[in-house]
Amino acid sequence: MTNRKIMHNKLKIDQKEVLIRRAKKEDVSTVLSMIKKLALHHHALEYVTTNEELLLKNGFNGEEKFGVLLAEVEGEVAGFVSYTINYSIWLGASSINIDDVFVESNFRSLGIGRKLMIAIKEEGIRKGYPRIRWEVEKDNIRAIKFYEELGAYYREKGIFVWEL
Repeated sequence: MTNRKIMHNKLKIDQKEVLIRRAKKEDVSTVLSMIKKLALHHHALEYVTTNEELLLKNGFNGEEKFGVLLAEVEGEVAGFVSYTINYSIWLGASSINIDDVFVESNFRSLGIGRKLMIAIKEEGIRKGYPRIRWEVEKDNIRAIKFYEELGAYYREKGIFVWEL
């Protein structure tokens, strides 16, 4: 049985401390690596067209278009959540849109994904956003159950895309 003890923004797993922190520009290669690992997990690496230069320009320049929270276990990155801020005309407010949530396979089922999701929820509350939304494949029952256990609700909605 895994020993878990939650401490503020830290979680202990078998006496290994997990830290959730905001990514910095020095982390850009790690962020890109995590994005590619997630894409590989989904057999979709060919769709990753970003690079370190674009990530630096758009995420770490003072006018960020996205944010990333990293989960570290003893200095090793174990997972991440990335997000953007969108404005909803219906809400009349900005909200967080989670882009990716990923935990390395050797760190799964240890509470790290839960910690990342709680951290992004806390970020939304702290900044006064009324909503956080994200997408999940409708056949990913495990993820849907996980998100529902966190208090989120599933709303079916089709997604159309124009590739320009």
